[in-house]
Amino acid sequence: MRHPNVTAAVLILISISSSAIGFLTSILIARWLGVAGFQEYSVAVAAFLLFATIGELGIGKYALRIVPEYRENQDWGLFRGFHYFGVTAVALAGIVLAVTLFTLDLTWPDLFKNPSVGLAAVFIPVSALVATAAELVIANEMAISGVLLTRLICPLLMLGALAWIALTGELTASSAILSFGLSGLVGLGVAGLLVWRATRGLGRKSSLQFHIQSWLRYSIVYWVFAFLTSWIFRISLLVLQSTDVSELEVARFAAALEVAMLVLIVAKSTNKFYQPQLARIMTSGDWMEALRLRRSRRILIGCACLAYLLIVLLFGRMILGWFGPEYPGGYYTLCWLTLGTAVTTIFSMAPEYLKFSDRMGTLLLVYFAAGVGILILTSVLAPRYGATGAGCALSLVLIGTTLTFDRLATRHLFHRASFQRAAAAEANHSDASAD
Repeated sequence: MRHPNVTAAVLILISISSSAIGFLTSILIARWLGVAGFQEYSVAVAAFLLFATIGELGIGKYALRIVPEYRENQDWGLFRGFHYFGVTAVALAGIVLAVTLFTLDLTWPDLFKNPSVGLAAVFIPVSALVATAAELVIANEMAISGVLLTRLICPLLMLGALAWIALTGELTASSAILSFGLSGLVGLGVAGLLVWRATRGLGRKSSLQFHIQSWLRYSIVYWVFAFLTSWIFRISLLVLQSTDVSELEVARFAAALEVAMLVLIVAKSTNKFYQPQLARIMTSGDWMEALRLRRSRRILIGCACLAYLLIVLLFGRMILGWFGPEYPGGYYTLCWLTLGTAVTTIFSMAPEYLKFSDRMGTLLLVYFAAGVGILILTSVLAPRYGATGAGCALSLVLIGTTLTFDRLATRHLFHRASFQRAAAAEANHSDASAD
């Protein structure tokens, strides 16, 4: 079994590689498609990712909480039942959503104001299933395999498809979306094999058991969190497109957001390693261990985020110039966005801790306020300041939301830890008295 720090380091290396691949892909698409094509592609992908989050139903996120508990307690009937339920529910939800959106796009072509959105909708079931399968694999203590699937295998497949189309024909926004979807289809096959490998032999002789009502209730709560998070990061681009700004401003914001969000991959990949650990710690009630986990993670992730922020401040214009000569004008947008994403990454385990502590109502309230806030601020600042205004709005909302979560989580965790310390001190005093 790998040492936890070794696994975390491997996940970070995978994240760095994934960031490089994603960054290269975005640069190539921006250069091959031009400003108008890149703007169309970016808006379509933003809408697609928002809809795909709906199709996931939050089941993969809930799996990170419940599957380790079933494994720990050896509830193999529920363990197997949850896997069957999760895959079936996500497949059905994705198909219904894809058919609905594709039908709407055919019926009202001007509804989405983007010809590539309808094509992207076709691949929603694939994306939702791949994401859910990867999280099932991670929940079964195969974090590296699950992250490899979503962070390296699928991006590499897409990059290969894009290069092949560009070399053999004409690359358009629609063909780029097609490459995005087809890479997911191949990734789905790999995901199926990984889930089989992660669960083979576990409870094979146990009868399937289902707690569908309970699973759906908790998964929907996780779905709301995931949707609102996706909303916060994706809606700015959609709102910016709907305002009276140029295609260049939308494209600059899209490029800056691509660069700024690279640092979030560090949080997403490492969090999926820390989440099962946190679930086990909270099940056992070892709050002192939770504090140690929190401290070690912040040191590791904080150093990475500060380094990334420094790179953006020093070389941001040059980095944006790789997208094309029109993009360095988005430097201040990039600085605002990177500040927000760096803060979010450092404190990204705080909302996960609150989820596991059943602080669902509080989380929903803060997320909903953030979702409304990003709409209002972007609508006010974007028409006047363009991409920079949208970047400022998103960064302010991210920082405010993240620090609120961290304050709530810190207060709750230290409260629990103080009780544990008091109980330990009382036990030591009793032992000393007995001696």
